[in-house]
Amino acid sequence: MNIGIDIDDTINKLSETLLKYALQFNKENGIEHEIKNYEYDFHKAFGWTDEQETAFKEKYIAKCLKEANIKDGAREYIHKLKEEGNKIVIITARNVKETCPDVYNISNEWLIKHGIEMDKLEVGCTQKVDKCKENEIDVFIDDNKEHCKAVKENLGIPVIMFDSIYNQDIDDFERVYTWEEAYNTIKSYENNK
Repeated sequence: MNIGIDIDDTINKLSETLLKYALQFNKENGIEHEIKNYEYDFHKAFGWTDEQETAFKEKYIAKCLKEANIKDGAREYIHKLKEEGNKIVIITARNVKETCPDVYNISNEWLIKHGIEMDKLEVGCTQKVDKCKENEIDVFIDDNKEHCKAVKENLGIPVIMFDSIYNQDIDDFERVYTWEEAYNTIKSYENNK
């Protein structure tokens, strides 16, 4: 099988690192806002203007991407999937415009550092449907409800949603909380073919 996997809050715990630096940024800039870390939009979550969001990204986003911790079991279960002959395609929306100019290298180096085996890394995938189609993905794993919805509606392939603080309001997908659950769900799809 060809398995498409997101990075942020699927393989890593980016939201934890983002929160840490967002709180630091607000303190440095005297921004008083009730933090709503369940909001995906930075303006709503941290009380930022467009200019403040840009300033945060320029100062901290590369740091966040480099320092994010890996989710428990991600390395082991992705290795198992690879070892069983599956093709692993990492499909991330991280892009040069919104993230940083060196986003491909930062992402690639993080994946290598954490022992994530992959066949291909796709960055800048604001429309993940296109990359799933191009890479003939059979199963897609992400935490972003919009990406999950688009892939399911347009391609009709199994979509596994990794639980995150951003997707609590949706239950249209197979939700997993651990990489062991994700692995077992993929195996159940294989067995039902």
